[in-house]
Amino acid sequence: MHAIVELYKTAEMEVYLLDDLILSRWLPASTDMTEEVYQKHLSTVIKLFWEQVNQQKLQFSYVLDDSRQMYFSISPELQQWAARELVAFYKEVRLKKYALIMPQSFIESLAFEQTIEEAAKLRAIAGYTSKSFADPAEGLEWLGKPPLTLPWEY
Repeated sequence: MHAIVELYKTAEMEVYLLDDLILSRWLPASTDMTEEVYQKHLSTVIKLFWEQVNQQKLQFSYVLDDSRQMYFSISPELQQWAARELVAFYKEVRLKKYALIMPQSFIESLAFEQTIEEAAKLRAIAGYTSKSFADPAEGLEWLGKPPLTLPWEY
């Protein structure tokens, strides 16, 4: 197992790479995000990933998305946009599995469930599977990864 590499970090989110596993986490500051900021973060991360993939510096097959501290309510329009953008990218990089650690707040969980439903409409074309979990350890196990200390647990 190699070192965890930080790929992107802001007040609202952080993204890391460990071998073929992307580790992402939304932070409590996400409560103050606007739709524009959310869209900017996702667009920037996707662009960063594309640059790394095209330079053959980044290859990944798995994502662990820790959204337990995501306090931003995503509008239906933004959910559709996010699902289209992410699923299209995951299809191109041949993602195998996506584990979502659900937010604890009911309202945000409901928004994420709706986003998952949007993504499910597109996911069959992309060829990857996804599943929601309450705990990162469960998500890692489902991804077939050994237990590890996540970068935000140091």
